[in-house]
Amino acid sequence: MIGDRAFWALVIVDIWAAWPFIYMMTIAGLQSIPNEMYEAADLDGTTWFQKIRFVALPQIRGQLLLGLLLSTLAHFNNFTLPYVLLGSPAPTPALTLPVNVYQTSFQVFRFGLGAAMAVISLILMIIPAVFYLRASKLTAAVGED
Repeated sequence: MIGDRAFWALVIVDIWAAWPFIYMMTIAGLQSIPNEMYEAADLDGTTWFQKIRFVALPQIRGQLLLGLLLSTLAHFNNFTLPYVLLGSPAPTPALTLPVNVYQTSFQVFRFGLGAAMAVISLILMIIPAVFYLRASKLTAAVGED
C-alpha cells in the first residue's frame, strides 16, 4: 500500500518538476505562430477548438516533441528526486533505475551488476539521443535549402 502511494507521489512530483520546461517550450512555439494564420482561420469560420487543432498544434508539434524528448531524457536518469523524496532503500514500486544502480552498487556491494545496469541505462539513453540528433540534422539540412 505504501509502495503504491510512493510511486504516485514520485510521478506527481516529477510531472510538477517537468511542467515549467514543457510550458516554456509550448509558449515559445505559440508565440512563433504568425497572427495571419489565426486571422485566416477566423475568415474561414473556425471555432476555437478548430484553431487549436488545425492551426496551433501542427505549428508547435516540433517544439512539443522536442520538449517531451528532452524532459524524458533528463528525468529518466534523475537520481536526486527519488532519493531525496523516498530515501534509501526506496519502496519497490517506486524503485527507479538510477536508485536501483546505486543500491545494487553501494549498499549490496555488487559492483559488477551495478556497472552492467549503468551501461544498459547509457544504451537506453543513447537510442532517443541518436534519433534527436538525426532529426536535428534533417531539420538543419532542410533549412539550408
